[in-house]
Amino acid sequence: QVVYRETIDHSASVEQAFEKIINGVQYKGVVSLAVEPNARGQGTVILPELLKQQPDFPFVQPIEEGILEASQIGTIKGFPITDIRVSILSASFNNPDFARLTLKMASYDGFKKACVEGGPVLLVPIMSLTITTPNEFLGEIISDLHARKCQITNVVSLDTATTVKANAPLTHMFGYSTDLRSLSQGRAAFSMYFSHYDRIENE
Repeated sequence: QVVYRETIDHSASVEQAFEKIINGVQYKGVVSLAVEPNARGQGTVILPELLKQQPDFPFVQPIEEGILEASQIGTIKGFPITDIRVSILSASFNNPDFARLTLKMASYDGFKKACVEGGPVLLVPIMSLTITTPNEFLGEIISDLHARKCQITNVVSLDTATTVKANAPLTHMFGYSTDLRSLSQGRAAFSMYFSHYDRIENE
């Protein structure tokens, strides 16, 4: 089973409220968030921008907790969300006794909503692939890599053999060992290990 990650395509902002009535009393928290794509491999970054205007705001931590918990379950297939910047723009509450709960839930729901509006994107595991093959099979192996949506990063040819390095989406590499043996009459060898996550068109 392939373990994906999720991210967003573009920026979005939301204002989200969470209300709870206990013994006839309404408790409410409101959070404003902005999300934007982050560079690949940079993970989730939370920026408490509200502290510039509210330096003594006491409940930043539960807002951050709500965002981080929500980021563990993506909106496409339920995989963790990564490579995203989240700005906490403002927050308010009507009762400090339940502020931690209402603000955490508001940020949880708000983050989910912002990610939907930001255009959720699936990230595929990208493998670092190295192939060594006799030169006579190089053309067919290169063609096969292109068909698998691999990005060739380096080709080094010696007298009788060539080493090819590529970034390969794991989703297109199942059965590769058997296929490579067939393409090279069993004379090519390869190694493959995880490199990073990235977006693959039409994936």
